[in-house]
Amino acid sequence: MPLLNVVSSIRPVNCLMAAIAIWIGASISSGKAASIDIAVSSGMFSGAALLAFANLLNDHNDRTIDLRKELYVHSNHRIRHGNGLPLMFFLLAISMVAAVICVISSRSLWAGAIFAFALLLVIIYEEKLKERGLPGNAVVGILSGSLFLYGGSFLGPGPLIVIISISASLASMAREIIKDIQDMSVDEGLRSTLPMKIGYERSSLIALGSGSLGSIASFYPILTAEGGIVYAVLVLVAGLFTFISIMKVLEHPDNARNSQNIIKFAMVVSMVAYVSIFTIGTIR
Repeated sequence: MPLLNVVSSIRPVNCLMAAIAIWIGASISSGKAASIDIAVSSGMFSGAALLAFANLLNDHNDRTIDLRKELYVHSNHRIRHGNGLPLMFFLLAISMVAAVICVISSRSLWAGAIFAFALLLVIIYEEKLKERGLPGNAVVGILSGSLFLYGGSFLGPGPLIVIISISASLASMAREIIKDIQDMSVDEGLRSTLPMKIGYERSSLIALGSGSLGSIASFYPILTAEGGIVYAVLVLVAGLFTFISIMKVLEHPDNARNSQNIIKFAMVVSMVAYVSIFTIGTIR
C-alpha cells in the first residue's frame, strides 16, 4: 500500500480531532484544561489509533466491494489498492495497549468499558450494520459522541459530559445520513442505505430530527449555568448551520455534498463551544 494511500486512509486530521475531543471530555470533567499526563495522553492516543484502525478497515472493505463492481468513488479517484491488514492490526494492538495504560493510570474502569464498547461497535458496524441504513448511521454517531465520554471517564463521567456526548452523537448521525444521500448513486446495488430504502426526502427529515435534537441537547450546559454566553452563541450558530444545511438537502439531493461539509463545520464550532465551558466562564 503506497505511503500516500496509507496516510489518506488513516485520515490523520480526523484522528487528531478525535484526540482533541477526548482531551475536551477530560477537561470538562475536571473543570479546567486537562494536563496531558499519562492517563490523558494514553487515552488520546488510544482513541486516535482506534479511529485510524477503523478508517483503514472501512477502506479495506470498501476497496474489495468497489473493485469487484469496478466503480469509482464520488471524488473520481479509484478506491485505494493494497493490503493494509498488517498496519490495521498494528494500529489495533497499539490502541489496546494505550487503552490499558490509560485505565491503569486513571484507575477508571469506565474508561476501559467505554473503549471496549467502542471497539465492539466498530467490529459490529463493519460486519453487520454498515449496509443496514439507519442502524449503521446510529453506530457511527455513537462512536463520534463516545470520544467525549471516553475523555470524561478518566475522572468519572458526570451528567454534563454525558449530555454533550449525546448531543455530538446526534449531530454526527445527521451528517452520516446526509453522506448516504450524497453517495446514493455510488451505493446503488451495493448497499441498502437509509435514503435508498425510504428516499432522500424522508431521510433528510430524519437527519433534521436528529440534528435538531442534538442542538437542543447542546443547550443543557446553559440550563445548568455551566455554559457561558460565548458557549450559548456558538452552539446557536452551530445549530443554525446544521438546520439550514439539512433544509438545503430537502430542496435537492445534489446539495448533500456541501451540506455534510457544513454540518462538519458546525460540529467543529460545537467543539469550540465545549472548550469555552472550562476556559471562559459560566453564566451566573
